[in-house]
Formats: sequence, structure tokens, C-alpha cells
Amino acid sequence: MASSRSRSAFGDSAAAEQSPRQKGFRRLLEATRIVQWEADASTRDFTYVGSQAERLLGYGLDNWYEPSFWKSHLHPDDRERVLRLGEMALTVRDVYDLEYRLVAATGQSVWVHDVVAVERVADRPAVLRGFLIDITKRKQAETMAITSQVRLRQLIDRFRIAATLGADIIAEIDIKTGRVEWFGQIDEALGYESGEFPRTIEGWADQVHPEDRERIQADVEREVFERRRGLSAEFRIRAKNSIYRHWTLQLAPRPEGPQRPIMFVAVCSDVTEQVIARAEALQHRDALAHVARVSSLGELTATLAHELNQPLAAILSNAQAAVRLLDRATPDVRQTRDVLRDIISDDRRASGIIRRLREMMRRDTPTRERIDLAQMVREVREIMRGGLALRGITVLTEFSEGLPSVVADRIQIQQVVVNLLTNAMQAMDGRPEPTLKVTVRERGRGGQVVSVADNGPGIAPPMLEKMFEPFTGSREDGLGMGLSISRSIIHGFDGRIWATNQPGSGAVVSFELPVDSGSDQ
Repeated sequence: MASSRSRSAFGDSAAAEQSPRQKGFRRLLEATRIVQWEADASTRDFTYVGSQAERLLGYGLDNWYEPSFWKSHLHPDDRERVLRLGEMALTVRDVYDLEYRLVAATGQSVWVHDVVAVERVADRPAVLRGFLIDITKRKQAETMAITSQVRLRQLIDRFRIAATLGADIIAEIDIKTGRVEWFGQIDEALGYESGEFPRTIEGWADQVHPEDRERIQADVEREVFERRRGLSAEFRIRAKNSIYRHWTLQLAPRPEGPQRPIMFVAVCSDVTEQVIARAEALQHRDALAHVARVSSLGELTATLAHELNQPLAAILSNAQAAVRLLDRATPDVRQTRDVLRDIISDDRRASGIIRRLREMMRRDTPTRERIDLAQMVREVREIMRGGLALRGITVLTEFSEGLPSVVADRIQIQQVVVNLLTNAMQAMDGRPEPTLKVTVRERGRGGQVVSVADNGPGIAPPMLEKMFEPFTGSREDGLGMGLSISRSIIHGFDGRIWATNQPGSGAVVSFELPVDSGSDQ
């Protein structure tokens, strides 16, 4: 078992034999809350488990390597289903995922999302690798939502209007008197004693987060009073302990004839757990994206060295020339000034290279901003220019003019382009006259497409269908995560990504992002 424990989750070699990139990827991944693992396909016994496993179930790592540990810790209600579905998936799929419960050391159940990749030897499953992601909070939120629906049905007799709104706390609001009558556990939900939460419109509004209050009031005035229709909104409300909870509000006026509504029915739901679960899911995705960005640093090392050597060599040469000009009996001030200008220009060029690379490597919270896709692709091309030149690759570009902006995170989209260019460069290793063509064009009126085409050997047809799935790659030293993370990033901004083979030879990988609806173009 000792030799089994030294196996890596990203390959069959011993941990001591892993490449620096694999070690770096593993170390960064272990800093997240995702548990990476490897197991024997026939016994399902673990041969490698990440250190986060101790936090997941509370057992020491040695326990995880015991025979039948995984099977024996499946929740009794899930065991038969999971084993049956797992056996079925092994025969027909190379990547699959399941959701089930594991029993922790405390006896409590932990819900996990298990993403599994199958490695086959002689067409038979040999090794399983995957990630275990804790989704307990999400499942609890789903259970809470189901409970809320049950509670709502109990109130249908009195509030038929609430039957279509689906929530758990109902209020009847009298605009004329300013009174609010609550039905449901409003006090309990926010930590108050019975009857303590305000029973007036003004008192309720005072508990709404200041950043949300004016927005909600404006929405009510526009949608309910002016347009005479219902309103759906999300806001934060302060509990008694001063911590804000995330709530949804669905508000409908009670029919009062043609005059301005004075009675409303409001239905509120506490969605704090769902909001937290969504945020954690995004953090997992962003953590993996950052890991991939950092791991790509090795691919850019040659590029960085080549790009910096040129301006640094020019700075040295010009500085030496300036010294010689000043050492003359009669210094040539004009030529010295020109030389110093060249030094400034080369310094700015080197600084720009370092700045762009540093921006790509840092880990910031993803943002949504208007970006010029063509300009962003030009910046990536500059970063990678040295590596392209070292490989003797000819780069052709075709950028449509006057394209509207898209809304996305610039650093993450740059990462996608780096991934596509790197894959294309590697695909053409050893090919005569390697050529890349990068295009940015508009697709109809709703989107922009970035395409990277190479003249390599193309993509094997079976790989075309699964190349964007996790742990899928044709390189022996690759991690098989680059395109999977790229797909996740593009989907996160409502886009799509795909690959095709070119007639003759070569492949094209493209992604599309929707145009900013507020663009002036």
C-alpha cells in the first residue's frame, strides 16, 4: 500500500518523479476545497487522495487507503444506486459524474459531487481519477426550498394569489395605513422574539440594506404603481444580529379597480444558502482557472526570456554608446539625446511585457467589463511573440473593423486565447512551415467569434467529441484541464466554444461571446 500512496492523481509515476508543473498544479489545487483522488477501477480502492480529504470527512489520510473505504462510507440509501450507475458508466463513458452522500467520522452525511475520468488499458477500465467537491450547503439549500414550497401550500386557502409565487413568508401590506400583517415565521427567520419584527412599511424598509433600499422603492413605484403589475426582486435584509440575509421578494397588487393600488400581497423567501452555494461554486471554478493560468507560466518562459532579451540588449548597447558619445572631447549632445530616447523606448517595451504577464498571473475576483476582443487578442499575441518566433511559426491575423464590445473578464478571456495559441503551437511541432491564423469576426448581430487555426495534423474524430472534458488531452506531459477550464470560462459569460478540422490538414478552435447590448455599435 505504501507504493500505492505515492501515486499521483495526475499520472502513474511516483510523486517524486512528477514534473515541476505537475507538482505546482497539485500544490495549488490542494489549497482549494476540492479533493483530488485516484483509485483502482476494479476494486474502487484509493491509490491517491489529496490532503483536503481529512477536512471533508474528518478521517485521517491513512483511513482513506484502507480496503473498501469508499464503498463502506457510502450512505446506505445511496450505495446501491451509486455502485450500479458507476458500473454502467465505466462500460460506456470515459468521463462521468455523480452526486451522493458519504458518512463522515461524526456520523453526519456529507453530499459530494464526484467527477470521474476513466483510464483504459486494452479497452478495459484500469484507473479512475477525479475530484470530490463538497455540495452539502447546496443540497441543504435545495431541501430548504422544498420545505418552503410545502409551507406555502399550507397558506393557499387564505392567500390564493400567493399560490403562483412560491415562497415561505407572506405579508399583506396596506399602503393607506402603512401597516404590514405578516403570515409565516418572519420573527423566527430573522432572529427576533415573537412579534418583535416591525409591522409597518417604514419599519420594514429600515431593515433593508441601504444599497438595496432605493432600488426596491424605485422598482415598486415603476412596476406596481405605474404599470399595475407584479414585481420580482432580490434584496438584503438585516437580522437582529445585524447580519444581512439574502431574500427574494414577489409583490402583487390586490385588484382594487382602476384607482391606484392600496393593498398588496408580498411573498418573501430566504435564499441566503443558495447565494452562498452559488458563490462557492464560482470560487471553485475561478480557483481552477487561476491554477491553470499559473501552470501555463512554464509554457511562456521561453517567450518571456526572448521578449525581454531584445529590449535589455538594446538598452545595454545604447547605454554603452551614450557613454562613448559623452567621453568625446566634444560630447555629441544631439546623438546622445537620440540614444537616450531609444533607451526610454526599450525600457517601456520591457515594462509592458512584464506588466501584461503579471496581469495574467494574478488572481483577482472576476469582473464583467466591456472589452475590445481584437485588441485583447493583439495583447496576447505580443506576450507570445517570442515563443512563436522561436518555433519559426508564421502568424496571420484577420480582424474585422469596427466591432462592438463584449462584456467579460479580460484576464480570463486572455487565458482562453493563450490556451488556444499554446495548443496550436504544440500541435505544429516538427511540421514544415508551421502557420497560425487568428481571426476576430462578427457572427450575425449577436456575437463575436475568435478563431485559432493551425496547419498541424488535425484532431482525431473521437477526440473532437470529448476534448473539452476534464482530464482529456493528447500530450503525455499535459494536465488535460486547459480546454475544460476554457469552456467553463466561456460558458460563464454566456458564450460557447467548439473545434473543427480543416479540409486537408490542421484544426480550428473557436469561441463566441455575445455582443454588449449597451454597445454603441
